[in-house]
Amino acid sequence: MRIFRSLCLVNRLFDSRQRERHSRQNQHLRSNCIVLRLCPVLLHLALAQMVCAEVDELQDLVCAASASDRENWWPAVQRLGALASEDPAVRDEVWRRAQVNTLGMRFVRAEPGTFTMGPDRHRIFDSQKAHKVRITKPLFIGVTEVTNAQFAVLFPNHNADAKYSSDPDSPAVRISWDEADEFCKLLSTREGATYRLPTEAEWEYACRAGRKTQYSFGMFAGKMREYGWCMGDDTTAPVVAQLKPNDWGLYDMHGNVFEWVSDWHSDYYYSECAKAGTVQDPKGPDREWRRPSEKRPFTVQSTHVLRSCGWQVDNAPACRCTARFPLPILDKKPFAGDKVGMRDTIGFRVVREVSDSDAP
Repeated sequence: MRIFRSLCLVNRLFDSRQRERHSRQNQHLRSNCIVLRLCPVLLHLALAQMVCAEVDELQDLVCAASASDRENWWPAVQRLGALASEDPAVRDEVWRRAQVNTLGMRFVRAEPGTFTMGPDRHRIFDSQKAHKVRITKPLFIGVTEVTNAQFAVLFPNHNADAKYSSDPDSPAVRISWDEADEFCKLLSTREGATYRLPTEAEWEYACRAGRKTQYSFGMFAGKMREYGWCMGDDTTAPVVAQLKPNDWGLYDMHGNVFEWVSDWHSDYYYSECAKAGTVQDPKGPDREWRRPSEKRPFTVQSTHVLRSCGWQVDNAPACRCTARFPLPILDKKPFAGDKVGMRDTIGFRVVREVSDSDAP
């Protein structure tokens, strides 16, 4: 009997220790559960603080990028481009807030509208007839030409030569139409959006910025030196966005470099558009294009259109909103001679098509 009581006492002691051990284990498990439950909360709070800091910086940069003077908005745009290149989510947020891509290229949104394209006075050639054009879709157009620094991201071997464009923030020059088109394709892949050269109609629509005058700043060229580099005073391409912009905030539309557009060139295309009345979103003639009165196609001979004007041109009328220049597509080595010429002063700006995700 005594042995039995001793065994019961030992059993009770064992059960007590077991309960005590289970209690400690349960308490440890509860502590772990509490920590695990708190971790997401703490992590969320930490991330929220980081996001708030990024949002604050982003908001400050967006405000700076909206400034009118180059000293404020240009560094902000470059910083926004650097932020956008780090992460797709940040890229999309930067674009949504400031219309800046990962190369630091800023864009403005042009809404649909109707305008008269071509010279409605002082016509030199009868083929350059004014005609009504309706732009039916909004688009984003580059605030400046593509610069050397931006072009070099996708074309690292490009070298314009210091003789023509020495500064990273000067427009990329000596650019062939094929190179400009390829740049847009590579940029589209990088950004996950559609970039392209503007059509001739889109370019003139943006250059006019809602005005009906010969220049975006008025009917006469008296203020040209305030808006465009085209008076032959410079030996190299000036840095972009140093002069005044037009009413839509676009710089150097009246000079600095000639700018490629997507259209093929034909002497008769304008007159055919004028006969058609109002044309919608014209893209220029097809490569093998014919007038309705012709039985055989009229070959445009691989010739595209240039808009704007080069800095070496001492001729303000050549920088009107309506001025256009046909030039054959350039081969890989089209540049020759020591004197700066038209082909040495060719650059481009780009358009980004509006997608469904873009807020109106």
